[in-house]
Amino acid sequence: MRINLGIALDYPVNWDFEQVLRDLVQNFYDAIDYHQFGKEFRFSYTEEKGSYLLEMELKGHPFSYEWLVYVGGSTKRGSRKIGKFGEGFKICMLSLLKMKISDITMHSADWEIVPCVYEEIIEEARIPMLGYEYTKVEDDGITLLRINGIPPYHKRLLEESLLHFFYPENPLFGELITDSENVSIYTAGERRIPCQQELNFNGILYICGLARGRLPLPLFILEKNAEIRDTRKREIYHWFDVWMEMYEIARKLDADASLRILELMHQYWNDRPVKLYDCRTWFYVICQLVRNISLSGEKSKLFMERHPDLYYIEREGKDKKRNVLIRQTQIWARERTGLVNPCFRLLGAKSLVEIFLKEKMTGFRLPDHREKRLIELLVRICDVLIPDYLKEESPPPVFIGRKGQGSMDPLRFAVRDYRKKYHLEKIIMEEDDFLPTAFEKTLVGYCDKLIQVSGSRQCNRTNVLFTQLGTTLITFSFLIPGWKAEWEKLAAASPDEDDR
Repeated sequence: MRINLGIALDYPVNWDFEQVLRDLVQNFYDAIDYHQFGKEFRFSYTEEKGSYLLEMELKGHPFSYEWLVYVGGSTKRGSRKIGKFGEGFKICMLSLLKMKISDITMHSADWEIVPCVYEEIIEEARIPMLGYEYTKVEDDGITLLRINGIPPYHKRLLEESLLHFFYPENPLFGELITDSENVSIYTAGERRIPCQQELNFNGILYICGLARGRLPLPLFILEKNAEIRDTRKREIYHWFDVWMEMYEIARKLDADASLRILELMHQYWNDRPVKLYDCRTWFYVICQLVRNISLSGEKSKLFMERHPDLYYIEREGKDKKRNVLIRQTQIWARERTGLVNPCFRLLGAKSLVEIFLKEKMTGFRLPDHREKRLIELLVRICDVLIPDYLKEESPPPVFIGRKGQGSMDPLRFAVRDYRKKYHLEKIIMEEDDFLPTAFEKTLVGYCDKLIQVSGSRQCNRTNVLFTQLGTTLITFSFLIPGWKAEWEKLAAASPDEDDR
């Protein structure tokens, strides 16, 4: 019995043999769970008389031939499987006939069909049409597709056809990293991707089981709940789409899988952000993996045990003084290895800015006994001149440097404090600041360093403190000679002289 499909043989569709082969395998792939595909699906091709005989076979999953008759009818409708248009098998048969491959048999349950060509007369024109020769057979529980007469130059496509699909036995796959309800991930196995010589192509992203994206990472990833796009053409995803899928995948991973993938992305650990969702950087994917790992104390500890020498330089912000220090650190650290982006601080990476500050402190010392007494005098004077400052802040510790070192900007040693503006952690002074003749210069310089960390010259609090300093210097000018005399007496004492 012939079944007329009403599809003209010159219907303008041009699928090549690779597209046809992929679509036919997809029909079998969608019939079973991907975990069983490698065990239950039989795919074989044998050379016969200068051409190839291809057979695809599956047991225990019969269906009615009527699904292959109507355009728009599909067993996949309403599912998350690729296809659903009810046209794939028909277009495959049409394309094969155009390629002069006509020895084709499809069998399932108790039926068998063979694609054929028949003619219909439309306005006196004879139009070749696609149809099926239908035969009722014994039900053997097998679904089988046989295609004979495939030209030998398609051998490579036959060899690689199953690599397009995600299943545990895929020869491209190595070790399983994770298999959750959202994603399955394998490392790369020993077999290379056939076109892996291309740059940035070491792994594959599979959408609904089909290879759709190229990955620069040695990973084979199945995104199970991805939005299905371009299901007719099934073209390779644009790099931006792959990047977006990878970011969404990273958000769904646990700490263990994130740790394993992060270590495979070692060359991207120091990627920097360009702008949100910019696929020229893996910064956002790396940050998400780090956040996932940081939720597990065990995995965070394990990561730092494996990678103890990691350092980060914080990103520049609105704090101009801090930005100067960051840029100085970047120059100082040009040759340093182990640099990562700042999000790694969540796992225990060390701050290079802090290390740079400690290095810059080389050659400084703590004040001796004489200098401590002079510093105590400065604090007592400041309690009179700028009392509002010392009500909120304890006087920071002082370090003594050689000549020229005391000119270091105090904001290098300030940290942001959102209750105020900054918190000053230390003040740098020089040995010459404690000479008997240096009272006026040292007093003004000490007050200035305390006030500077309150904010910029345009900051209201800073202006108030400087105004208060000027006012009190005038108001308490009668105290200055006594302070100066006490300074000169203390400054003339021996550094080791005991307090009498």
